[in-house]
Amino acid sequence: MRRSLTRFALGLWLCLASLLATDCAPRSRPVQLHTTGPPSGSPLRFRVRVGEDRLSPVIKVAVPAHSRSITIVAEGAPDVLYALASFKLGGVELQDFPQQALAEKLYAAYFVEGSAQPPGSLLQFSRLGTFTFLYPYAPEQPLFAGPLEFRIAASRAEGDVDITVLLPEDDGASVLHLNLLVVSEEHDLPLDAPPAFLPTAQAIFAQAGISLRIDAIAALRDSGLSAVATLSLPWESPSGPLSHLTRLGQKRVESAGLPIYLVDALPRGSDGTSLGRPGPPLRQSPFFGVVLRRAEPQALGRTLSHEVAHFLGLRHVRTVTASGAVLTDGIADTEPAGDNLMEHGDRLSSGQIKVLRRSPLLTLH
Repeated sequence: MRRSLTRFALGLWLCLASLLATDCAPRSRPVQLHTTGPPSGSPLRFRVRVGEDRLSPVIKVAVPAHSRSITIVAEGAPDVLYALASFKLGGVELQDFPQQALAEKLYAAYFVEGSAQPPGSLLQFSRLGTFTFLYPYAPEQPLFAGPLEFRIAASRAEGDVDITVLLPEDDGASVLHLNLLVVSEEHDLPLDAPPAFLPTAQAIFAQAGISLRIDAIAALRDSGLSAVATLSLPWESPSGPLSHLTRLGQKRVESAGLPIYLVDALPRGSDGTSLGRPGPPLRQSPFFGVVLRRAEPQALGRTLSHEVAHFLGLRHVRTVTASGAVLTDGIADTEPAGDNLMEHGDRLSSGQIKVLRRSPLLTLH
């Protein structure tokens, strides 16, 4: 009898461990991952499977007290689009579009409309292979300790999705670490001195009380990517040249700071690009980084600030896509004026500052 109980207990323990690691639960039951407060920045990782209806099971997470934000990253097949079909915080559903209908609209939003913005009042963007969502993305949105339930939608049925949830503590973090990688076959940059564009960028982020720190400066030679000929719209896939560039950078620099890739040339009309809005705050992601075209220091500092702000969660104040869709940033105190950083200037509104300070990439030191 004692041996039978021991075998039963061992089997139960193994099943519970497997549930947390690989989602071996029946597909009709929700995946539940509860936490009472992980260390600041510690990721919660697990795997779910999208069913025939193009929806994942319901995922449940307990948001600890004093969290400053929620970041959800979904990573799956490189040719599939992902989004949130449901996002319920404290029992309140914030996604008001029918779940399965949203999954069916993902392809059109990306490839036909060119907005990459799934339908519904929840402001989010899709991209191939990886989806990133930061909440709050507007200062008036409430964030409180309690249950979070969400569901992932996919543009294709059947497939595994790796989920990462970050719940950083609201601890006053205000330091953003960067790595600068010079991608050029002709130009050098002093590797032992602060870049000339840093004061301009630092002055802009100082409006938000954010301090920029460069951990490493390195050169990437013989990459074949010092001049990027095309940028795919809305965004490129994980097999595109910029994703290849990030993989090279990951091998060159070990620091977890946000990589800034300085190239000699980008397509006409582009001074820089962020690999997400917001970008996945995961060093191993092919979309972890910002790419800038070489320019004089003041212009380069302003472009760096604009693209890094995208990566941290800010959008353009107002954008009209090629299909005529009008996209806004969801922040009440911004107007499409030239003096705003996310338009053509360098000023940050109070609402934008609050969003930037939510980023899980900010640290205390």
